[in-house]
Amino acid sequence: MKSFWKSILLYLGLPAASYAQFYSNFTETGGLTTRSFTNQPSLEIQKTRWQASFFSIQAEVLANTAAMRVSNLRNINANFLRQNVLGTSELSSGQSRINLRGPSLAFRLNPKLSMAIGTSTRFHTNYENVDGRLLSEIGEIVKVPQQYPYVMSKESMHMNAAVFSEINLSTSYLLFKNSVHSITGGLSLKYINGIANSAINVKELTGTIRRINSYLTALNDATGGVTTRTSGTLFGDLNTNNLFKLNKASFGASFGLQYIYYGEGKEAKFTVGFSVSDIGTIRYKADSTYSKSYNVEISNGYGLYFNNNFNNSTFSQTTKVFDKYPDFFSKTSSSSQTYALGLPTTLNIWSDYKFDQHFYTRLTAIVNLRQKDAAAMTLYGNSLICLSPRWEKGKFGISLPVMFRSISGLNAGLEARVGQLILGSNSIFNSAIGKSKQLDFFIGISFPQK
Repeated sequence: MKSFWKSILLYLGLPAASYAQFYSNFTETGGLTTRSFTNQPSLEIQKTRWQASFFSIQAEVLANTAAMRVSNLRNINANFLRQNVLGTSELSSGQSRINLRGPSLAFRLNPKLSMAIGTSTRFHTNYENVDGRLLSEIGEIVKVPQQYPYVMSKESMHMNAAVFSEINLSTSYLLFKNSVHSITGGLSLKYINGIANSAINVKELTGTIRRINSYLTALNDATGGVTTRTSGTLFGDLNTNNLFKLNKASFGASFGLQYIYYGEGKEAKFTVGFSVSDIGTIRYKADSTYSKSYNVEISNGYGLYFNNNFNNSTFSQTTKVFDKYPDFFSKTSSSSQTYALGLPTTLNIWSDYKFDQHFYTRLTAIVNLRQKDAAAMTLYGNSLICLSPRWEKGKFGISLPVMFRSISGLNAGLEARVGQLILGSNSIFNSAIGKSKQLDFFIGISFPQK
């Protein structure tokens, strides 16, 4: 069971990231190389010749069933996933992501044209309507007290996890400017290398889980369908060679437009803009050993026992279990084809207002543009709206973002900038004071501007 739960934990609980979806006040207003990924028109460099970023890490996990505290991070294990993320009382939907950005550089070519180049590695997981009780039954060695029998009726759920790396080239062009107004357009093109992907889609699962004894339960009277898809090795053999190994190349793009009102001063008084990020797909080649479809049929009087059936079977290799019981799982197809997985496309809208010399406020909306459909083979994000008042003076800054998301609800965070270091969380107050449906953090270090 240990390997099964370890892989589940990596899929649903640990990766947490965002790219266009992850919002940081200071990276959007002060980090040129970071903005080159998600906010291309604001890449314009006016006061410096270049700016470089050393690295940044962004991570988050959120679920409608989650109840997480900061203190839970000391013990990230199967119980954390079962009790604090998925739960067992209702179907769980959520996402988790990690974004690792390597060195990047932004530079001004002339007064109107700026460019940036950067690299990143992204982990992205989506899951919808996952039955936490079912996963709990599969993974428990010592059974947690529950009510039996547990009946499932036409449950459809899916989980999708992807790892991919990118090389990003962005450009920003000053379309118009006078003493009061300016308009800037931006475009980003990226080379995408698909490293690994794994997904499970369960369709209309009906069945009953009954308790046999103190350590054993079984699934009886079950019907439905299950499709698995795996490409590459997810997490288990993740290393530097895998990150840069050329697998199935594809391309993506982003674009945007930004307007600035200067008023009577030289600095921006009011800014408004939009961008569409992550247009495109990631290419993978299915592994036929672990990419199969099955009809599920467990007749009355028979049962799939949840004891050691899933031992030594990682989440991306569940076909080992299905193939072990052909009477319960009849294979209908297998695949070794190359397929395209849609990027988590979003519409990003922002406005920023300067009240006086040091106080600002920023309003950001991020809207998911991808369909939440397992059959559509896409990654997607969770829409949000965020209001972030902030104070900045010299090398220091502090912001208090208040964010609402459909899955995790209302969250309040804290962000800080000290010289070239930016760090914070959009949910630190919720997760520190009580139980939150969202945990996230980010940290980044840039070089001094030149």
